[in-house]
Amino acid sequence: MSKKERKEIILNDRKTSINQLKNNCDKDDEIEYESYKNQIRRIATSEIDNRIELMKILYKIRTKKLYKFDGYKKFDDFLKKFVIARSQAFLYLRLYKHVLSGDLKIDEIKQLGFAETYSRIKRFNIDKGIAKEKSIRILRLQLENQESYDFYGKNAKFTGYFLDRVFIEKKDLLEKFMEEFKS
Repeated sequence: MSKKERKEIILNDRKTSINQLKNNCDKDDEIEYESYKNQIRRIATSEIDNRIELMKILYKIRTKKLYKFDGYKKFDDFLKKFVIARSQAFLYLRLYKHVLSGDLKIDEIKQLGFAETYSRIKRFNIDKGIAKEKSIRILRLQLENQESYDFYGKNAKFTGYFLDRVFIEKKDLLEKFMEEFKS
């Protein structure tokens, strides 16, 4: 291709195209658009309020076992009658337990939504579990007798309990064994 045959591409300034769009829109369309946005906000907030109310009702029905009045043996059977997914219902129940325990506020659910709130709770509980695990220290022992190795290996929690009790309550016995070991 020669230089004469090349076509030049001209890009329009984006700001002017937006301004042209604004000029072309009628005021009626803008008012209608604002009205639709307000309707969406109203529907979304009323939907969250309805879900929170549903959460409270499901919790009361499950804890008081009120579903038995209709002849249901299990809460799951009750849920099948209504158009509520089992996973959704149990999500609501878990969240409401946290609301009752004071770990969570209903305003947080309204701001973050149900899924995000639950994922934050799960992360918080996992972090608690990791903190508990880190507080436990691992101890390695070399035992000469295979039988004692097998016993303590199978009963690791008992071994930890036993060693703690001997150290705290029977230090004189521990010192006696220490002297015997050194000699």
